[in-house]
Amino acid sequence: SILDLAKFTEETKTASEVLNQSTEIAKLADKLGYTRYWFAEHHNTSMVMSMFPEIMVAHVASQTQRIRVGTGG
Repeated sequence: SILDLAKFTEETKTASEVLNQSTEIAKLADKLGYTRYWFAEHHNTSMVMSMFPEIMVAHVASQTQRIRVGTGG
């Protein structure tokens, strides 16, 4: 399993960049045979995109084949 904080960084300064990076990681994890991809839920913080977990899950799930996508924590 992978737990993604979906954080804004120097390389990912916009919501679109964070979403694209998480999507690419999830697609690679799916290809490598991982079974779960989780977004950590963090609300009331401006440093992570996972404060919108339903958006992240829906997008990543639509771009992967077999991996289960969810939220937690």
